[in-house]
Amino acid sequence: MTSLLKMTWVETKLFLREPVTVLFTFALPLMILYVLGGVFGNEANPGGNGGLVVYGGYGPTNWFTPACCGFDDLTAITYSKSSFFIYKVNS
Repeated sequence: MTSLLKMTWVETKLFLREPVTVLFTFALPLMILYVLGGVFGNEANPGGNGGLVVYGGYGPTNWFTPACCGFDDLTAITYSKSSFFIYKVNS
């Protein structure tokens, strides 16, 4: 367990050492979410008057938020795994 904690600590330090990576991993998805929320809003289309029900009756932001969070997590995991493999190959 201690080796896992040490490796996690090293990976966190490696990740935080590159400020551009941290910026694009956390701040950019929030800005994209803000822009998409401003453009599309969060008003649901109930499909009245023969209209098409879009997004299953929910607002677009209800779909963008979990997708943006999931993509953000996937990006952070991908960057940390790639640095881990580079570290293992070079050592």
